[in-house]
Amino acid sequence: MEPFSISARKAVIWDRMVTAFIVALLFLPMPFAQFQVLPQMVTLLERPVMPWSRFQIRYVSYPQGVPIEQRYRFTWKGQILRESGDGSAPQRETTFAVTPVNEPLLRWQGNPDIRLGELFAHGEVLKVTSFWQPVILYPLRMGWQARSN
Repeated sequence: MEPFSISARKAVIWDRMVTAFIVALLFLPMPFAQFQVLPQMVTLLERPVMPWSRFQIRYVSYPQGVPIEQRYRFTWKGQILRESGDGSAPQRETTFAVTPVNEPLLRWQGNPDIRLGELFAHGEVLKVTSFWQPVILYPLRMGWQARSN
């Protein structure tokens, strides 16, 4: 009886190659977006960014009472770009000083709105930053932040 046939050896080599490929993918850097309230540096949301990722901020302006909806998207490099087509240059960081009549809302992709109540009540600033990090660090950072809170 032969210990390993040729097809069994090929299967072992294939398994090792696929495992090495998956591990290499986990260490590839990927762009992420982080939404923070300043000056407390409280993180509201942190998500991986794809070229089709979008977010919007909606509020009623003060004192005019005009509903405002600002739409943003990301480039394939993870840079923030305003969707209005006003020719603004892509940026890595954007700060929103919102002066609303009522509570502003943040919407990531098509998910439900996130109420920015703290931003409205205390007059803080919303800071959106995009950065690159290895994919494996995303769940580790989320666990660390949950543990420290």
